[in-house]
Amino acid sequence: MRPEEFAAEFLCSWSAAQRGAYYAAMMELCDTQGRIGAVPWDSSYPVSAAVDLGWSDGMACTFWQHIGGQHRCLKGMEFHQTTIPEVVAAWRKLPFPIEKVVLPHDALQHGLATGQTREEVFHSLGCETVIAERLSPAEGIEMFRQVLKTAVFDRDGTGDFVEALRAYHSSYDEVRGVHSVKAVHDWSSHYADSGRYYAVGRPGDLLLGTQRAGVFGTYV
Repeated sequence: MRPEEFAAEFLCSWSAAQRGAYYAAMMELCDTQGRIGAVPWDSSYPVSAAVDLGWSDGMACTFWQHIGGQHRCLKGMEFHQTTIPEVVAAWRKLPFPIEKVVLPHDALQHGLATGQTREEVFHSLGCETVIAERLSPAEGIEMFRQVLKTAVFDRDGTGDFVEALRAYHSSYDEVRGVHSVKAVHDWSSHYADSGRYYAVGRPGDLLLGTQRAGVFGTYV
């Protein structure tokens, strides 16, 4: 019996309840170490928004500050069938300004209706963007694991994000007894992808990612 299977069966561990969970053990460690609690915004440091673009499936956004060696997640938000202008308008109601927006590589695809890329739409709304380098999901997952080693999460603002990270998992072949190399695409994957894009493209921390011109608009 695998250790996580033993923990789920005999120790009633929520972190082991989902076979093949990528981040559950690290999130349990976050909790036991007191890294899920009240995380205030520090106005001395910039906030970055990491976005998993979507329409029907949802557009997951997480908001981060990198302070010293610590990655602070202030909030998570998910939008369904919501346009980019509507999403940015919702951001401007948050108590903190956003300096940069980290986007996945597919933000460079052109839309048939307008000819604009999704990155260009963000630019038209005054957002400064970073395009996360196109890495394999496995590489991105490992990079986000490194972030989770020092990450802290605001309990009130990131509840859904934390639960998604606990649940995010690979599929399992019961007949062959092996895990798939691909993650299960379900409710948890959009938030998990947002975290992965932050890890790959977070500005001011790695040389990865391509910074684009633009300035986020003034908050009122």
